[in-house]
Amino acid sequence: MNDLNFKNQQRIEEINSLKGLKKDFQADIIDFKSNIWAYKNISWSVDFVLKRLKSSAVYNDSIDSYFSGTVRWPRSIINQNLFDVLKYKGLDLISNDSLRNKILTFHGQVYTSIKT
Repeated sequence: MNDLNFKNQQRIEEINSLKGLKKDFQADIIDFKSNIWAYKNISWSVDFVLKRLKSSAVYNDSIDSYFSGTVRWPRSIINQNLFDVLKYKGLDLISNDSLRNKILTFHGQVYTSIKT
């Protein structure tokens, strides 16, 4: 009976951990979408500045805001608190090998790439 209780407790912990990871991933998606919007604005500012520089238009102060818009790079905020807790508890808590490997790959490669 003790073994059954232990397995049930582990299953509950696994489900709670996966739900937490899902929330972290959803928060990351929101952050990434807002960054996409920011990158589009940067691109628009760069295009505007380049067109103005190529034209024979006289420089005026209004172009300054477009210049400053070309250097406002967004930073991604990666939510990995639950992943860190899961690493501490042991990633083998996730019983599905394929899912565990995908989570590890995502946190190890994709997020590392985004951070740099």
